Amino acid sequence: MSYMRGDYYLWVDGNDNLHVWVKDGFDEWTQSGWAASDEESEDGSFKLRDEMKKASGVSIPREVMDEYVVMRMAELIGEGKAEEVIDKVVSPHGNGGNGGGVVLTMNAEKLKSALEDLIFELPPKPKIISVEVTEDAIIETFENNVIVITSRRESA
Repeated sequence: MSYMRGDYYLWVDGNDNLHVWVKDGFDEWTQSGWAASDEESEDGSFKLRDEMKKASGVSIPREVMDEYVVMRMAELIGEGKAEEVIDKVVSPHGNGGNGGGVVLTMNAEKLKSALEDLIFELPPKPKIISVEVTEDAIIETFENNVIVITSRRESA
């Protein structure tokens, strides 16, 4: 599992959801046009559209994401899933409509060809040494001192 710790904490939980915590990462996304309501609040302050009240976001430096992406790519190669993910991104229903997706689409076959002979070793998965189930979460502690907390609350 790729993860990063520190001021930029990225990790995947037991449900394969990527989580991102950033120290001082709030980037004023609430002021963006996609989040703003057409109405003003009673005190004249900024108001979010109703469907955005649970939205959240952080600003992550590109260098940090680059590091994470390279770690995850190594895992995908080791798991034998890199080509599948490339195909998914460049498919008509994929998420390849942005600049990076255009570059990937233009070079997908070259990249897949380059990956063809790569064989990466993956470390053994760490053993779970304890599991605690609470009303709100499942807390798994692994032998490498990694703790994974999975929310038991349903997302709205």
